[in-house]
Amino acid sequence: MKKVSYLLLSLLLAFFMYSCNKDEEPELTTYNLEKATVKGKVFADLDITNSTYENAPSGTTVTARVRYSDLGISVGSGIMNQYKLYTTTVNSSGDYTLSIDASTSGTSAYFYLDDFTYDQILSSDSLGIVKVRKIYYTDDFSLEVFSGRTTINDVYLQDTY
Repeated sequence: MKKVSYLLLSLLLAFFMYSCNKDEEPELTTYNLEKATVKGKVFADLDITNSTYENAPSGTTVTARVRYSDLGISVGSGIMNQYKLYTTTVNSSGDYTLSIDASTSGTSAYFYLDDFTYDQILSSDSLGIVKVRKIYYTDDFSLEVFSGRTTINDVYLQDTY
């Protein structure tokens, strides 16, 4: 009787352990994706006492997103409007570079930059520098990128008034 009880208990324990496993997410399947490079400079009018745009501050975030379905990646019916994200930051020279999965026939990549604040220089004279806090932003934009190719895209940020 004890052997039957232990056997029954072992079977029940095995059943509960198996049924308590987490549902695993399906694995993404990719199709030999190569990279496209997108690079450029990010500018903002940080000093209106001169006629040039300055480099955006170091650390400004640049993000691109590409639909999984545009990359030939499938995990099921819910993947159509889900995106793979690629993120980088602007260096002290205002430069950014992103390496993005793309096909040879072209892939649509959607870009956005995080807003940032900066004390814009309004005037500078012997009495000192006058600054005002501004919020800098840009509208989202899209580019068609191709594997094995480099696309150069400079971005000019706007400020609030």
